[in-house]
Amino acid sequence: MAKTIYDNFNEYFPYEAQNASEIVGNGSWELLIKLKDGSRVLYDDIDKTITRLPQNSNNMTEEDFKIEFGKRLRKLMSRKRITQKQLSDKTEISQSLISLYMCGDKLPNFYKADRIAKALRCSMDDLVYADFNRKEK
Repeated sequence: MAKTIYDNFNEYFPYEAQNASEIVGNGSWELLIKLKDGSRVLYDDIDKTITRLPQNSNNMTEEDFKIEFGKRLRKLMSRKRITQKQLSDKTEISQSLISLYMCGDKLPNFYKADRIAKALRCSMDDLVYADFNRKEK
């Protein structure tokens, strides 16, 4: 029997699993976990990692947002097995600019972010921020 994402989370992060007050799926490889102390973490089942999340996006600085966007873009590109060059070709955004997004050095404008989301066949939310209030689709 195949292990579920939750089983993997429980195995790799038993303390957080034991102290979870709410767990919500966030796509096919992530879980959003609210802990009993009110903090929140994002579990990535492919990388077997957890990331502490701010309480909400209003607490994020522009630098935090750039870094989070870059991380999520890298992960989505990896999951979709798409290179910077391929994404550049699909979006008509230069490869050097995509690299800057991935490194967290720059943020795309709305138009470019929308082109990236369409090329990766994901939502803008998938690129931007793990939202605990957005229930799994």
